[in-house]
Amino acid sequence: MFYNWYGCSHGFAGRKSRVVRNVKGEIVQQTFLCHREGNRSERNRNPDVQKRELKPISRCGCEAKIQVHIDFDSGRWYIKFFDDVHNHSFLADKYEWMLPAHMKMTKYEKYQMNTMRKYGIPTSWIYGYFATQAGGFENVGYTRRDMYNEQLKGTGSNSSNADCAIEFLKAMCARDDMMYWRHTVNQDGTLRHLFWCDGISRMDYSVFGDILAFQTK
Repeated sequence: MFYNWYGCSHGFAGRKSRVVRNVKGEIVQQTFLCHREGNRSERNRNPDVQKRELKPISRCGCEAKIQVHIDFDSGRWYIKFFDDVHNHSFLADKYEWMLPAHMKMTKYEKYQMNTMRKYGIPTSWIYGYFATQAGGFENVGYTRRDMYNEQLKGTGSNSSNADCAIEFLKAMCARDDMMYWRHTVNQDGTLRHLFWCDGISRMDYSVFGDILAFQTK
């Protein structure tokens, strides 16, 4: 997470590499590389029968890396080796989110997307809506393809609507300090009771008291 944060602020991304374990099987050392480390393999590629156009070369043999080691006395990781010399140019700030390591959807955005899909809204429209909220497609932080991939992941998921509701309430708590909610579950793990009240509702209650208003169609 730290190396990706550092890479995002400098125009590159990191990826995992070698892991060293001790005799107990505990991880004692980890190495993270630049996303452009290595070179594309030309093995089993015959240009005479190649039908598809080759993808742009993303690996250029960059040797930048960071190696961290754990101190068991303090339980903290410290940098053992750091090579920050890259042999390639860096991406501009507005393009950094296009690197796979920096593309991600928040739990709240996933909940919004899944809810809108249940009501038949096309994914392309949802992506456009998110872009409007973010102030432009360049500020969304992921592509429409990522949204399709996330939907495919959810196809085989065992999570229920109750799980989505709880995740939604957790996300609301991060934005509303006065948000209050509690829930109980049955022995089999299914949702039994759910109560929630946001900040606006609590302020309304302090003014109007226990007055209930119902709207009927």
